[in-house]
Amino acid sequence: MAQQPQLAFPRPTRMVVRLLIVLGGLWLLCAIAINLFKSRFVFDAYGELMLTPSEVVPGLHVWQALTYMWLHDLEGLMHILFNAMALYFLGPTLERRWGGGNFLRFFLLTGVIAGLFSVLVGVLFGGRWDIPIVGASGAIFGLLAAYSILFPNATMLLFFVVPVRARWIIWIAIVGDLLFFVANPRGGVAIQTHFGGAIAGWLLVTGNWRPGIFMPKLKRLFGGRRPPPRGKFKVYPGGRDQLH
Repeated sequence: MAQQPQLAFPRPTRMVVRLLIVLGGLWLLCAIAINLFKSRFVFDAYGELMLTPSEVVPGLHVWQALTYMWLHDLEGLMHILFNAMALYFLGPTLERRWGGGNFLRFFLLTGVIAGLFSVLVGVLFGGRWDIPIVGASGAIFGLLAAYSILFPNATMLLFFVVPVRARWIIWIAIVGDLLFFVANPRGGVAIQTHFGGAIAGWLLVTGNWRPGIFMPKLKRLFGGRRPPPRGKFKVYPGGRDQLH
């Protein structure tokens, strides 16, 4: 049996390092240009690259579903710091399992799907759900879902103190999001993006995005019965009772 990884301080992998450099570098450049030098050009570009559901549908600013995940809140460190730490702790184990290219594709896909899910919620409900969104948190929740599914018995230190099995970490994150939202609905946390990322991670890791895999599971969940297995031979009446 393969040993479950322990989430301590992992040795960074190549793709994780590159993503950390890009995410951190973009945040620093935008923060300096906008907050320090008051650059109107960078400010306008930042506004065009963040995700606003009504600008995607019907505005057709479709690139925002990809570009929003490379930007972070410029008014503080916590947003970029949280996402960078999560990527650092979760990413290397997943990259070693999948390879750098597949890891990058997963990161991008979960981020884009989370963005599209946010657009759907914004179009359907409007109001507070149609506000600008930035950050890689959707992709991070995808990584959390993937880690919880692939390494359920790995030990993670919640808040660097409490040991928790990885199978529970995605649910802890989701419940924490919900509690924060209930306590402060206007707190600025895009829970729809987080949930979209978690759903995307689950679909991609389990293969449930394929109808041929998901539909049989759905039928069994709602009480559907499997058809009886077909035998390899035909059975004809006969035997002892047929001889008389």
